[in-house]
Amino acid sequence: TGQAIVSGTPYVHRDVSPSDPIETIAKKVLGSSVLALQTLERGLDHEALEQVVDILAHAPRIDCYGTGAASILAIEAQHKLMRLGLPVICYNDTHLQRLAAASLRREDVALCFSHTGMIRDAVKMAEAARHRGATTIAFSRPDTALSKACDLVLAIDSSENTEIYAPMTSRVAHAVMIDIVATSLTLRHGPDMFRQLQEAKDSLADLRLPGAESGRNSQRKSSR
Repeated sequence: TGQAIVSGTPYVHRDVSPSDPIETIAKKVLGSSVLALQTLERGLDHEALEQVVDILAHAPRIDCYGTGAASILAIEAQHKLMRLGLPVICYNDTHLQRLAAASLRREDVALCFSHTGMIRDAVKMAEAARHRGATTIAFSRPDTALSKACDLVLAIDSSENTEIYAPMTSRVAHAVMIDIVATSLTLRHGPDMFRQLQEAKDSLADLRLPGAESGRNSQRKSSR
């Protein structure tokens, strides 16, 4: 937006300015994403991650909640966990999210996504799910209203300013955290989970254009 261009976007060393060439803009955006992932690695709570993986592996129901830009992360989590055969669902409508949270039971899990951790709907959803006895897990910054409303926190801290800008680098860090959880779940379950992943892939086989797989194989060979 015009406001974002005028005020500049905060990146690794200095703001992106309207006079920056495209090469500099690309370098700053990429550098900011790299910094966000390095920050995630340094602050990763391995004990909390282990607990989350254990809980998700045995959950009879997993709900994913997120509003606004965070709804994309909730959908991403559903997509990754569904491929593993886990009972996961995402609700885009906040009214449905509230109804879903009110119907959770003990041993169910609510995954709550928010970069700022200060979105009223996200906090309300976590509180409703927790009131029902479900385990609530925040993918958010530490020491926020959402983090405090949840049982467990996978902290994703970022200096990104979202008062003006839509989340950018923090979204990358959230997506990687989802991948870490999904990969940990896959490896924990061993061959059975690999078979599930193959079956999920096979279920989509008829959606691919002929030659798509062979094209990827030829690219791999040419890169060796």
